[in-house]
Amino acid sequence: MCEPGWEGQDCSLRSCPSGDDPMTTNQTDDSQLIDCSCYAGVACEGTFRLKFRGQSTVPIPFNATEDFLKFWLEKLPTVRRKEISRHSR
Repeated sequence: MCEPGWEGQDCSLRSCPSGDDPMTTNQTDDSQLIDCSCYAGVACEGTFRLKFRGQSTVPIPFNATEDFLKFWLEKLPTVRRKEISRHSR
C-alpha cells in the first residue's frame, strides 16, 4: 500500500489530482449513505470498513456511534470533508 499521493508497483509514481477541481463554484458535495441493518431473527454483530481512494479505516463495529465513526473517518487522509448525520427510518 502506497503513501497518499504516490502509486505504482513500487510506489515511486506521483499520483495525479483527480475528481472535481476544488476551485470550481456552485458544485454540490458528494454524500454517502451507510445503512447498517439486521435481519429479523438474526443477531446483529460484526464490523465493516470504509474505504476511499485506496485508504481504509480500521474495522468499525456495526453499532458504532456517530462520534466513533467520525473519529475514524477523520483519520482517512483521502477524505477532505467529513460530516456525519443520523437519519432514522
